[in-house]
Amino acid sequence: PYMSPLMFCKGAVEVTVVPGSLQGDTASVSCKPVSSYYTLTNRTKTRTPSAGKYSLSRDWLTNGNNLIVTGNVPTFRKDLINIYDSGSFFMHTFLERLRAKGIVVPESYGFTELPSDGAEQMARWETPVQKVLNQLMKESDNLNAEAMLCRIASQATGKKHVTAEDGIVEIMKLVRNLGHDPKDYKIADGCGLSNYNYLSPALLVDFLKYAYSQSDVFQKLYKSLPVAGIDGTLKNRMKNTPAFRNVHAKTGSFTAINALAGYLKMKNGHTLAFAIMNQNVLSAAKARAFQDKVCEVIIGL
Repeated sequence: PYMSPLMFCKGAVEVTVVPGSLQGDTASVSCKPVSSYYTLTNRTKTRTPSAGKYSLSRDWLTNGNNLIVTGNVPTFRKDLINIYDSGSFFMHTFLERLRAKGIVVPESYGFTELPSDGAEQMARWETPVQKVLNQLMKESDNLNAEAMLCRIASQATGKKHVTAEDGIVEIMKLVRNLGHDPKDYKIADGCGLSNYNYLSPALLVDFLKYAYSQSDVFQKLYKSLPVAGIDGTLKNRMKNTPAFRNVHAKTGSFTAINALAGYLKMKNGHTLAFAIMNQNVLSAAKARAFQDKVCEVIIGL
């Protein structure tokens, strides 16, 4: 069976969803690479709007690997979803393939650092931080967001082996340094998909102000943010308005929640940091329209 090196590097599974022949049928869901390392729950319906919006997720909060596909499937679609612990994912699946070929291998495995004596580097690939940030912010890439959280931990602690929790600890240190009480907030992941994330617009604005005060940080962050009417998740927003090109901001959406935070240029030339959070919204489109209008008004002040 197909094993993509790129998917294993990302710790990802490719999920293909094909609608059934009749309305109301459960859609067909297949995954690559095939592995018993993860499980699949299929709660889809073919061309059935009442089934709700299509969703692909996993049990992020418990670091589980049950892939959950739900909602209405009107057309064919293919998505990627990351798997927890990519190293174990690879080894588990690799050993399964060996056994399928009749090769006897042990049930257990472990990881250790390669000894420096006698080791020779064959290749090295480094991705610039700016490139990762651009993909993360402009396209709202959840996988890169999770990876960036671990990168923060690695850079701050100097440890070779880190977890997402190590990254969260570092963020909470900054929360305290900015004058906020970490006990008032909760960060559960790097991409914001967890129901257990609790932040405030005031905290986000203080983060943005802090980034603005650090020129090396701000230059990278500002360049990565979607630009109103130009690219990323703001490509089709605020066109033909005073906000066009003047808003550089990150979108954020979840069930009944819609947010926008970043920087805007006012007509007097000043740069302003802002954060808008709409909760309990029945219409995401109306929430986005509200955010766009707020930006237009502020720019015109």
